[in-house]
Amino acid sequence: MLTLLEPVLNEVVVTTNRSPRALAPDDLAKVAVEVFGADRVRVEPHLPDALDAAVALADEAGEAAAVLVTGSLYTVGEARTLLSAAP
Repeated sequence: MLTLLEPVLNEVVVTTNRSPRALAPDDLAKVAVEVFGADRVRVEPHLPDALDAAVALADEAGEAAAVLVTGSLYTVGEARTLLSAAP
């Protein structure tokens, strides 16, 4: 999946969700660095912090930038809940 996303993403923020089956963020980052390079990968251990970091990166990138949340349905659902509760 990361290989498919690499040509269209400027940066990635890797994190984890609260599931005991989730991959540790540092382990995911190792895989992401192989695809994106270390300068395009940021690790945030907690999903709320990762969302904040991704939104900040999108804001810095300009009007055409966006945030894409991928992963398990659990991750996407948790992110949706967090984003819908944001002011």
